[in-house]
Amino acid sequence: MAIGEDEIKRGGWEFHLLQFQHDLFEDTYKCRSLRQIEDVVDVSASRLSRIKNGKQPDMKTFLKLCNVMATDPADYCCRVVLVKTISDDK
Repeated sequence: MAIGEDEIKRGGWEFHLLQFQHDLFEDTYKCRSLRQIEDVVDVSASRLSRIKNGKQPDMKTFLKLCNVMATDPADYCCRVVLVKTISDDK
């Protein structure tokens, strides 16, 4: 799609927290308590609890967990492009 003179293209990144939570708590460490996961991944149980309850992890924690899960961090991020049409208010 070509962007015309009356449109603005703006982009950003979207983090797929739900997919990350699923992969971490349902696939990789299914049936383990947060304390057990803490021992394996070297991330505090309180931080894991916040992630499990919907808080986005900081970059250091996110990369550490991806490394332990042997997943590519890019699997949880996608480029979002927003196109806004500028209208003339005449």
